[in-house]
Amino acid sequence: MNSLNEEHAEQLARLYAALGDYKAGNRQGGIFEARLGGPGSVSELADLPAEWQLDLLPFPPTPAQIEALLELGCVQTETQEDRLTYRRSDGLNVVLLSHDHGFSFEQKLLWAHLKESVEACWDYTDSG
Repeated sequence: MNSLNEEHAEQLARLYAALGDYKAGNRQGGIFEARLGGPGSVSELADLPAEWQLDLLPFPPTPAQIEALLELGCVQTETQEDRLTYRRSDGLNVVLLSHDHGFSFEQKLLWAHLKESVEACWDYTDSG
């Protein structure tokens, strides 16, 4: 996972508390893996938005998990087969990902590529 500042750590703790931690044991669902992603998570692209990318089990989320997101002030903004995007009023995006789908892995690869290549960052901003 990317290095976290105090604000990120607090955000992530709230998300785990709300959605559950699948790896904590005796769980039927919860966050399987979490990472700070999106282009803004790379220092060279810090002016672009970052987002929490959460591999969630089960996917799609349960009604209780959806209710927990609403209580955190999240509003669903995008629906795709392999991911659901929520946005809070403070601008934080939370992307729920299907653990079994390739998009999660693709995001890890994209982040690693942007982190290692300033040229890739330039290309990324030019293409958007």
